[in-house]
Amino acid sequence: MSLNKIAIAALGMTILGSSAQAAPIIVDKYYEDNVALSCDTDPCSAFFSPVPAGKKLLVTNIACSITANSSSLYMAEFTSGAGHTIRREILQVGPVRPLGPNSAYTAGGEIKFLLGPGHLPRVTAYLTSTASAHLVGRIVGTRLFQALPPWTVKDICLSRTRGHWRARYGRTSVFSRT
Repeated sequence: MSLNKIAIAALGMTILGSSAQAAPIIVDKYYEDNVALSCDTDPCSAFFSPVPAGKKLLVTNIACSITANSSSLYMAEFTSGAGHTIRREILQVGPVRPLGPNSAYTAGGEIKFLLGPGHLPRVTAYLTSTASAHLVGRIVGTRLFQALPPWTVKDICLSRTRGHWRARYGRTSVFSRT
């Protein structure tokens, strides 16, 4: 990469608010996404990667570290939404730890948060005053596969064996009755 391209990328990060984000880590059903952001506004929000089209994600754990300059954190939340649908989870905030002239906080814990296709998860730290802050967040979850499409009558196979009725959708038994 040329020096000009590196300088342009650094300038873009400075203009947009210094954030760094790599692609999510996906191994089998394990999903992990990390984000880091420095901001001078209140609230300070960091966005994770959007959930891919046709997929669902069950977030099971979130961990955040917030370092703020001469201010205090009064709330942290995890939200996600697509269109007009927004869900939120208030995160448990740990005790403040002095870190030189700054204050360091942790927030997060175990959650059960189902995200649909196209949802854009984010973590937001609310500070008592506008000051410089650095937020690092991680979400861990289980990647769920695409749900079955809506059923139609032609997709369901109905059979009767020895007085036992069974409806099947592909290889999945959806109804069974004697």
